[in-house]
Amino acid sequence: MPLDGAPHAQTARWYDRAYEVTYGAIYTQLTNQTLELIREIHPPPASVVDFGAGTGRLALPLVQQGYDVTAVEPCREMLAVLDDKARDQGVDRKRLSTCPVSMQAYHAGGRTFDVAICVFTVVAYLLDEDALTGAFRSIHGALKPGGCLLIDVPRRVLYQQPVPSLDEHGFRRRVELKPVGDDLYAYAEELQVLDAAGQVQTYSERFLTRYWELDSLSQHLENVGFVLERDESNRFGGTGAAYLVFRAGE
Repeated sequence: MPLDGAPHAQTARWYDRAYEVTYGAIYTQLTNQTLELIREIHPPPASVVDFGAGTGRLALPLVQQGYDVTAVEPCREMLAVLDDKARDQGVDRKRLSTCPVSMQAYHAGGRTFDVAICVFTVVAYLLDEDALTGAFRSIHGALKPGGCLLIDVPRRVLYQQPVPSLDEHGFRRRVELKPVGDDLYAYAEELQVLDAAGQVQTYSERFLTRYWELDSLSQHLENVGFVLERDESNRFGGTGAAYLVFRAGE
């Protein structure tokens, strides 16, 4: 399947609106629950590295709550949206930095963090064993001894149920997720947006994602030095994902 560059590069400008309108209060609730759990893991002041930060759904409120945050995101278009939002919200840029690389390519450069987060199906963008292991090594290397990782792992059901379509005035969204073998899934999205001139603009993209078995993924984490501290999946019932907190070995 041909790829269209970094996932979400073509639709980054509309990413927030697509999820807010498609999922509504559920999306807001998930964000608030995740922020609450991070505060429980390590209250501010603390340092956080947000892998797959996207447009700053978690990174920006974490800064506002007193954390120092590094947002790691391979899609430069998503980071551009994050930067615009940070400016509009008056976020203290001394406490927020961005890094446009993948998880497996990230190097903390001697800096270490209290908490790492890798949520909202970020692991699904790691397509093979080498990428998965490399990403987990990078995360472990970025954490202080005893630092915590919050990660979510999408369950199979999330790949099997249809993604809600959206069709309202001025905004139309269609998403397809199809299996292509070896636990890989082809993701295709099309957005049609009515611009200020009343013209319909179309944005589309295609990329691959992967389903990872929970036990296999947990074993990979243990192999690089993580220890499972607790399972918070019940707290996030209905999301279609397991939520786990791991601690980096001393």
